[in-house]
Amino acid sequence: MMVTSVGPSLGDATAIRQQKLENAAKQFEGMLMNELLKPLRNEEDGEGQFGDALKSYGTEALATAMASRGGLGFGSRMVAAVEQREKDSVTSSSLVPIGR
Repeated sequence: MMVTSVGPSLGDATAIRQQKLENAAKQFEGMLMNELLKPLRNEEDGEGQFGDALKSYGTEALATAMASRGGLGFGSRMVAAVEQREKDSVTSSSLVPIGR
């Protein structure tokens, strides 16, 4: 009888988790970049709602493009911080106190 795995392997799960973490960091940086770019839009053109929406989409697209290419580096720093915290957590949980 042969037993086969039903779910993803540990390596696959780690890779999927890493990809999700990186995507979340890029999305966060994109939202941050969007907020930073908003004041640069000229809101006094009098183009109405359509023009305002178009400018908003343009700003969002620019922010997303910048973030996907590294942006200001916040996303990569967040990923590094989460990874370091996980390493620290694993290290501290694997230490067994002596004499107890």
